[in-house]
Amino acid sequence: MRSQRRRQRQQSGSGAGFSDRGGVSLSDWGHFWSIAYVSAKEVDSHLRLLERAGVVNTGKAERVLASLDQVRAMTWRLINPNT
Repeated sequence: MRSQRRRQRQQSGSGAGFSDRGGVSLSDWGHFWSIAYVSAKEVDSHLRLLERAGVVNTGKAERVLASLDQVRAMTWRLINPNT
């Protein structure tokens, strides 16, 4: 029963569930970090649109945007370690 549940978790796992699958290659991690980078850019774009529309607080949005910039910088270095 336990192995069946583990197999089900592995088959339905999300992108963040790499550790459940074991034997993750460097290209898998590169793909994961690329998705994280693009996702941070997408959230940045959406938040800027909401900020311009006056839907979100500008000060709070700027703090989140600064954090997203740090996330993009970290993931960029993970994707491109030799640059």
